[in-house]
Amino acid sequence: MATLSIITINYNDVEGLQKTIESVFSQTFKDFEYLIIDGGSTDGSLELIRQHAGKFTYWVSEHDKGIYDAINKGINTATGDYLMFLNSGDYLLSEDTLEYAKAIVSKEQFDIYYGNVVMEKASKEKYIQQYPAEMSLNFWQRRTINHQACFIKSSLFTELGLYDARYSMAADYAFFLKAYISGKRYSHIDRELIYYPLDGFSSRNLEKYLLQMKDAWENIVPEYIKHLHRENNEYRLLMKHVIMAKAKRLNNVFQAVKSFFSRSAEVKG
Repeated sequence: MATLSIITINYNDVEGLQKTIESVFSQTFKDFEYLIIDGGSTDGSLELIRQHAGKFTYWVSEHDKGIYDAINKGINTATGDYLMFLNSGDYLLSEDTLEYAKAIVSKEQFDIYYGNVVMEKASKEKYIQQYPAEMSLNFWQRRTINHQACFIKSSLFTELGLYDARYSMAADYAFFLKAYISGKRYSHIDRELIYYPLDGFSSRNLEKYLLQMKDAWENIVPEYIKHLHRENNEYRLLMKHVIMAKAKRLNNVFQAVKSFFSRSAEVKG
């Protein structure tokens, strides 16, 4: 069994696939298996896959029912302790990315590790997307982590199930949320691990993606947790107002005392 399984899904993106597999092949860390799940591409991707077939642990090119159906095929075939989902067009930022991550994963043994990413907008502007060191319900209610920059313990898919294809664009968010609610442990790798172009399916359908995130939140988070979450946020908001009100009163007292001593000094002068 390999330490890590890297799964790349692809459909008619031969240029992106080339970049992805080159970044994987160039890694200094070698204890991984590499699986290619192609959706029956007709743009030259199949020829590229066949060209490098000897380097892949497994590959297939056939019709699928969508992104997460393809990913689930990879999960069902993979044998690694941890899984990484590096889609065509995404690539590892440096040759020691996996070496660096492996050193952390082998030492701590959390359920899900998540790193930062370098994102590129359609305008070609690049920026670093950093994630918090600690996860919270407030985070999950509004945001998610980057799927491609994660190392996920493979046993979680046996315990929690595969990606739910009902969420055609946000099944990874639904899985991460389910894992968090189930008490699975997250650990942040504070380093940029991958390059992620914002031209993916979910990026181009942001409104639908956000609606699916909201639907997943409503379906996955138990009602009693939602209730406690609302109460906690209301309490935090109340305390913020109380603290601000106290600060305002203290400032008024300070200004009054300052004004008093200022006038006293003028009288004495």
